[in-house]
Amino acid sequence: MSFKDGYGVMSSFTPERFDTELNYSYSNRQAVGISTIQLLDEADTPRFYFAQLNFLARRWNELESQANLYVSLGAGELRLHDTSDLAGLVALEADYETRRIYTALTVEHLQAEESHDYTRLR
Repeated sequence: MSFKDGYGVMSSFTPERFDTELNYSYSNRQAVGISTIQLLDEADTPRFYFAQLNFLARRWNELESQANLYVSLGAGELRLHDTSDLAGLVALEADYETRRIYTALTVEHLQAEESHDYTRLR
């Protein structure tokens, strides 16, 4: 999420997965976008593709700190071999920051119609 009318491009790579997300913040609390997630540690490299809605569910502002709760919802498909299934994404992210410290916790769940279920805690 960024400022109103802001665009975001995010990508991350680990030995287990490769993610890319493109989004547009149409307000300072909501963004729409597309994302891809490839699970590299799986034998067949499942690939998820989502249209996604991200929003700031709650913000706490204090004199010396700020905390946020974000929710992401996605709908799309899982491609595996030559087949595809409907898939969904649900993620929650909580963060707390001061001028010196930043902490975050993310829980993400990917679910395909019948073939794949994946949860990540970060």
